[in-house]
Amino acid sequence: MMNWSEAIVRNRGRILAASAIIILLCCSLGFLYIFNGHSLDLTDRHMTLVASDSMDGDVHDFEIDSFPSDTLVMEKKLSQKDKKNLKDGDVISYEKSGTLEFGRIIAIDHGTGLAMVKGDNRDSTDNVYMDEVEGMVVGTSHFMGIIVNFVKSNAAFIIMTIALLAVAILLLSFRRRDQ
Repeated sequence: MMNWSEAIVRNRGRILAASAIIILLCCSLGFLYIFNGHSLDLTDRHMTLVASDSMDGDVHDFEIDSFPSDTLVMEKKLSQKDKKNLKDGDVISYEKSGTLEFGRIIAIDHGTGLAMVKGDNRDSTDNVYMDEVEGMVVGTSHFMGIIVNFVKSNAAFIIMTIALLAVAILLLSFRRRDQ
């Protein structure tokens, strides 16, 4: 019969793997909580990878700072009631000529339902009616955007395949050693 210390030594690989998985899950949940506007509710959320640099300015006075292209944004889908609570400085998404655009509200008239919107890196403004507003940005991560772009590339597929093969070889070698 094996005592607990021998069991731990014998199963240290499994214990380390389980610990790493638990730590990774906790870190992922923490990131999601922060990225999602300090909420774990994903029912009215949508993630989008921003491809343009229209919001890459030098604005830091609002809840959502300027963000460069290739940034992953979390946007909250807005109901008509939510749209009435929009204010200057909020970053919204809206459709323009079939393309999803992002811009910061610089003036809003709730009476007419019209907002003047401008990208932080743009000189021109857009007039957007509240019916055209799709969502409001609640979180941004340039780092995660870079990761998403990398994962979408062919290089990521090759690297992931090699990594999975390496893990499989390691697991097989541990299994043979234990037998």
